Amino acid sequence: KEKGVGVIMRTFTFDSKDITSDYGYTLESLAIGAPVRRSTELTIPFASGVVDMDKIMGYATYDDRTITAKVWKKVDPADRMNEQNKLVDAFLIQSDRRAFIDSLDEKSEYRAICTALDFGETTRNYVKCTMTFKASPYRLVDGSGVL
Repeated sequence: KEKGVGVIMRTFTFDSKDITSDYGYTLESLAIGAPVRRSTELTIPFASGVVDMDKIMGYATYDDRTITAKVWKKVDPADRMNEQNKLVDAFLIQSDRRAFIDSLDEKSEYRAICTALDFGETTRNYVKCTMTFKASPYRLVDGSGVL
């Protein structure tokens, strides 16, 4: 089989930049966590128990989801710092949430911000990075929000 024929390579874009084609990294793994249902309970003075405000209001609220991506790239040792700086510039220096799109679900968009880059597994010849994103609980599908 020819290299790349019949193989779907997963990637993602963040702020319209593709981690593979724009930065040359290979996506090792991508985990998009589920949003966590928030419990909004109030204690009523002089009463036993609590009141579930979500039940009273008729809808549930959710906390942000976490997206974790592990990427790697083979590099010359001299270029390692430049590559790390590119990632920091591209992902961390964002003041607000940007579009995060998984290539396996290109119709869905998460509004996310990169909260951490971990280069702890980087070796002499490979830049390895674990990226952590904080994303809104809802994903946008054709302009509408769904969990």
